[in-house]
Amino acid sequence: EIKKTESLYGQFNRLKLSQFSPVSNWYCMAILELTEIPGFSDDSSQVAKRLGIDVKEAEVALNQLKTVGMISQDENGYWRKNINASVQDAPSVEVRKFHRQHLANAAVAIEEQDFRRRHFSGVTMAINPGKLPEAISLIKEFRSRMSSLLESGERKSVYHLAIQLFQLDDPQEVGHD
Repeated sequence: EIKKTESLYGQFNRLKLSQFSPVSNWYCMAILELTEIPGFSDDSSQVAKRLGIDVKEAEVALNQLKTVGMISQDENGYWRKNINASVQDAPSVEVRKFHRQHLANAAVAIEEQDFRRRHFSGVTMAINPGKLPEAISLIKEFRSRMSSLLESGERKSVYHLAIQLFQLDDPQEVGHD
C-alpha cells in the first residue's frame, strides 16, 4: 500500500519548508488552483473578490507565487500552475499556520455554505496505535484519488479537502500505553 501511495504522489513536487514559507497562507494555494479555472486573471482585485481576501494580500500572494515559480504565463499570456505542490511531512510554524487557517475557513463554511456544497463528517473510535502508519498511508492515497476525480473535466471552483486524524485522549492519564 505504501508503494502505491508513493506512486500516486509522484506527480507532486515536495517543497522544502523554506520554499513553502513564502506561500504558506491558505489563499496562496487557492490562487494556485484558480489558475486551473478558465478565464483566470492575475488581477489582484478580481482574485481578492473571488477569495474574500484583501487586495493587498492577493497582490503579495500573486507576486510570491510568481517569484517562487509556482505560476507563470504561457505562450498565450494566460497564467498557469507550474507544479502540484505538497510540503514535506515535518513540524513547522508555517505548516501549522496553514492548517489552522483552513480549520478557521471550515468553521465559517459549516455556518455559511449551503449544505449541498459542502460535506463535514467524522468518526470517533478506539484504535490500535500500531496501525497509524497504515492509516496515514490510506489517507494520503484517498486524497490523491479524490484529487484525480475532482480535477477531471471542466474546473469551475476551488475547494479544500481536509481530513483530520488525531488523538482525543491521553493514555498516560489512565495508565495505558
